[in-house]
Amino acid sequence: MNFAEHIRAGSAGRVAAWLEPLGWIPGSTAMACSVVLQAMRPLSWRRTVRAEFRRYLDLSCIGTLPMVIVAGILIGIGIVFQAIDLLEQLGQGNLVREIVVVLLVRDIAPVTVGLTILGRSGLILYSEISEAQRTGLVQTLDRMGIDPFLVLVMPRCIAIAIASFALNVVMVLVTLVAGIGFAKLADQPVGALIPAIDLAVSRVEPATYFLAAFKTCLIGLLTASVFAYSALDRARAAARGTYPLATAFLRAFLSMLAAGVAVMVLL
Repeated sequence: MNFAEHIRAGSAGRVAAWLEPLGWIPGSTAMACSVVLQAMRPLSWRRTVRAEFRRYLDLSCIGTLPMVIVAGILIGIGIVFQAIDLLEQLGQGNLVREIVVVLLVRDIAPVTVGLTILGRSGLILYSEISEAQRTGLVQTLDRMGIDPFLVLVMPRCIAIAIASFALNVVMVLVTLVAGIGFAKLADQPVGALIPAIDLAVSRVEPATYFLAAFKTCLIGLLTASVFAYSALDRARAAARGTYPLATAFLRAFLSMLAAGVAVMVLL
C-alpha cells in the first residue's frame, strides 16, 4: 500500500468521506459568484439570455404574487394587528413603529418571501435544468458553441434574486395595510390608514431598508444557485442513494437560513 492509499484508508479518508455530502456548499457558493460575475458582463446578455431572463422574471414575480399577497394578509392580521392590540393595551403604541415594522422589514418579510420562492420558483428551476440535462439540451447547446450556463442558469438566478426583492416590497406593504386596516376596523387608535402606514414606514431608518433589500436578493440568489447546482449534480445524488429533489429542497432551505443569519450577524 503506497502513501496515497494509506491516507485514503486512514482517518483522513474517513474524514473526507464524511465531508463529501457537504461538497454542495462550496459548489453552490462558487455558482452564485459565477452568476454575479457573468451578469456584470454586458456581452453575457445576448438576445436568447435576455428572453430567458424576462420569461423567468415573469414566472417568479407574477406567478408567485398571489401567494405573497395571501401570506402578507395573514401575517398582517396575525402579527401586526396582534402587536398593535397588545402594545396599545400596555400604553406603548409607538413601539409598533419602532419594533414591529423593523422586524417585519428586516426579518419576517424576507424569510416569508424566501419560502415562497423556495417552494415555487426554485422547484421549477430545478425541474427545468434537470429536464434539460436529461434530454441532452445541455450537450446540444455546448456543441452549438453556446454556453449552457449563460442560457440555463445565469438569467434564471438573477431573475429570482430580483423577484425576491420585488416580492419583499409587496409583502411589506400588504402586511402593513392588512395589519393597520384590521386594527382600524377593530377600533384601535391607529388613525387614518394611509397616514398611519406612511408614519410607520418613515420611522424606519434607511439602513434597515438597504439591509432588507440586500438580504432578500442574497436569499433569492443563493436559493436559485443551490437548486441549479443540485440539478446539475442530480446523477451523483441519485447514485449515492439519496432523493435528489428532497435533498435540493433541504439544501436551499438551509442556505436561506444561513444567508439571513450571516447578514444579520455581519452587517
